[in-house]
Amino acid sequence: MAQGTKPQTVAIVAADAEFARNAADGARENAKAAGLKVVYDRNYPPATTDFAPIVRAIQAANPDLLVICSYPLDSVGMIRAINEIGFKPKMVGGAMVGLQATAFKTQLGPLLNGVVNYDFWLPVPKMEFTGVSDLMKKYQARAAAEGVDPLGYYMAPWGYASSRCSVSRSKRPTASTTPKSRTTSARPRSRPW
Repeated sequence: MAQGTKPQTVAIVAADAEFARNAADGARENAKAAGLKVVYDRNYPPATTDFAPIVRAIQAANPDLLVICSYPLDSVGMIRAINEIGFKPKMVGGAMVGLQATAFKTQLGPLLNGVVNYDFWLPVPKMEFTGVSDLMKKYQARAAAEGVDPLGYYMAPWGYASSRCSVSRSKRPTASTTPKSRTTSARPRSRPW
C-alpha cells in the first residue's frame, strides 16, 4: 500500500489444504482492511502440476497484487508459470513454502527477483549483515510487547509478518509452545516442538 500508485485490486490463490487455506483467509482479511478489491479468489487441488491455466485466469482478472499460498512444488510451479506467461502484477508474494530452500533458490535463480516471501534467519556471524541487529532489536521489543514471541527468535520479523496473514485461524505461540533452546551454530539441529 506504500507504492507510489496505490494498488486497488488483489488476486488470492491457494492450495486446497489447511495451511494454504488459513493463509488465504488472512490475506482476505488484510485485503479488506486495506480497502483492496479481491478480483480472483480460488483454491486449486493439491495434485496440480500445471499452473499455467491458473496463472492465465489470474492474469485475465488483471490484479495489481497477487497473493500465493502454496506448498514447495506448487510454489516452484507458480513462479515458473508466472515467468513463462510474462504476468507482471505490481507485486507477487504471500506464503509460499519451499522458496526458502537452497535447492529451489538455485533452480529458480533470477525468476525469484521481485517475489515477496518469507525466509529464515539464524543469529550467527555469517548472517549479521548491515542493519540486521537493529531490525532484530526492534522486532524483539515489539514481539515482547505484543506477547507473541517470548524468546525473541521463534518467528523473527519475517516469520512474524507472515504469521499475521493467518492470525485469525492460527494460535500465536506461547511460552509453552515455543522451543526452550536455540542453537547458535550455522547448522540448526532438529528438535521436537
